[in-house]
Amino acid sequence: MAHALPNASTYPPLRREAAVARGWLPKPGEEHDPDLHGVDFVFVSGDAYVDHPSFANAVIVRLLEAQGYRVGVLAQPDWQSAEPFKVFGAPRIAWLVSA
Repeated sequence: MAHALPNASTYPPLRREAAVARGWLPKPGEEHDPDLHGVDFVFVSGDAYVDHPSFANAVIVRLLEAQGYRVGVLAQPDWQSAEPFKVFGAPRIAWLVSA
C-alpha cells in the first residue's frame, strides 16, 4: 500500500524518533494502529547511509519513497544485538539488505 509522498528535502528516517515525527510509528503511550503506523520496507546496510544520488543505497531508498512507500533505514546496525532491528518494527512488505 503506497502512502503520501514525503518531502524530498527531508532525510529518510534513520532513527525511531524520525519515524515517529513523520507519524509512521506511534508516539510513546499511543496505541499502535496498523492502518496508520508502520513502514513498508526496512533497508539494512552495512555501510553508512549517504543521502546522495552517487550512492546506490540512497537511490534505492529514494526510488521507493518516490513511489509512495515508507522506508526506514538501518545503517551499520549492531549485528551482535537484535535491538537495532526492532527500531521500526516488522515491515509490511520486506526487509531489504545491502552489504
